[in-house]
Amino acid sequence: FGFTINYHNHYILRRSEGVLIHELDTSLPNDMNASRGVYHLSSSTRGTLLDYDVESDFGVSLPEMVKRWLTNRGIRDFLEDISARAAGN
Repeated sequence: FGFTINYHNHYILRRSEGVLIHELDTSLPNDMNASRGVYHLSSSTRGTLLDYDVESDFGVSLPEMVKRWLTNRGIRDFLEDISARAAGN
């Protein structure tokens, strides 16, 4: 899309619960107003289930095309990258 967004997250790992929480680190410069999210891992009959919930405030209105990309291809790319990292690839 021809632009870059810089942000810094603070992470809290709750290993025994299978939870990783992230929130925007406001002590560092960020191009976003807010971001917070939770990754939750659990077992399923097909392997490991990853549930990811995120809320972001970019501070500006995003074009519909960018919103569609973020909620479709952007999130798929992001989750595929996490899966590859978890598999050691």
